[in-house]
Amino acid sequence: MFIFSLCSLILIHQVKTETEMLSTAAVRRTHPDPISTHILDTSLGVPASNVEVALFRMGRSTAGPGSGDWMKINSKMTNEDGRASAFLSWENFHPGTYKMFFNTGEYFNKSNTTSFYPFAEVVFEIRDSTAHYHIPLLLSPYSYSTYRGS
Repeated sequence: MFIFSLCSLILIHQVKTETEMLSTAAVRRTHPDPISTHILDTSLGVPASNVEVALFRMGRSTAGPGSGDWMKINSKMTNEDGRASAFLSWENFHPGTYKMFFNTGEYFNKSNTTSFYPFAEVVFEIRDSTAHYHIPLLLSPYSYSTYRGS
């Protein structure tokens, strides 16, 4: 009986501690959404508006890293400031491998600009699902770069 009660107390303490950690994490959130992006057209020096951006998550696979199927989570268009967010809620944000698809070819086609890349994909790993991740894209017709933003 004593061992059962002790195990129950440990389990209750563990659940309480995990709940407190989740509550603390919610307080530390610095952004309304877990993932956001911003595209700047560096060839023109302006935000890239009306660009399709899609977020994917890699599914689980027993074949090893990088071998899972990509599952589309959501798709957005960048606003006039070149920004997009609200791809998913904090409750649906979990550690894993994600990919952002940027439809750069269509963006350049709208302005009759020849470009080398029909799209850009940025693959990144989320380890801390309580933190905000900003995935900016610096874009021109013949190059692009990205970094972990804030």
